[in-house]
Amino acid sequence: MQAWFRLVDGLTAPPELLAALAARDYASDTHTLVMTRALAAGATDPAVVIESSVTEDFLAPMREDAPSAADYAERRDVLLRTPTPRALAMLRDDGRPAAVGAAVVTADLALIFLMRTARWARRRGLARRILRALSGWARDSGARTAYLQVEAANAAAVALYASEGFVTAYSYVYWRPRR
Repeated sequence: MQAWFRLVDGLTAPPELLAALAARDYASDTHTLVMTRALAAGATDPAVVIESSVTEDFLAPMREDAPSAADYAERRDVLLRTPTPRALAMLRDDGRPAAVGAAVVTADLALIFLMRTARWARRRGLARRILRALSGWARDSGARTAYLQVEAANAAAVALYASEGFVTAYSYVYWRPRR
């Protein structure tokens, strides 16, 4: 197995590292933003169900949205390894899981992750409701700051997070072997 390199924009050293990686047949991959915001008390949404156990219903939007079986398996495994306290938020539409997201609190920080909306349920504000519910849960669980990671190319998600007060703290790119 070959190593992957996670290089933070503007902090890569030595300066010749990128050229050396390219010469060894590495290529840059997805550009990712790390966004953060302070948490404030907010209203609860009774339609958003928050649990701590992973269910098949929670996994359904992740499975539907995954670009590959390997991607889905990786994200599912991350979720299964996530320690408690954790929140798994879900919204249903006509009984079907439509949007999900997860959060975990460590000290006064909350990581919000695995935000997914089923393709058939997009552009209806469900992700915003999940984000707000997870932020409220995190605040109630002692977190003062939330952070998340989002692919820079995902304009809709970046816009959603920015509209909810998240700002980019830094960004990074993975360098992976081409073969």
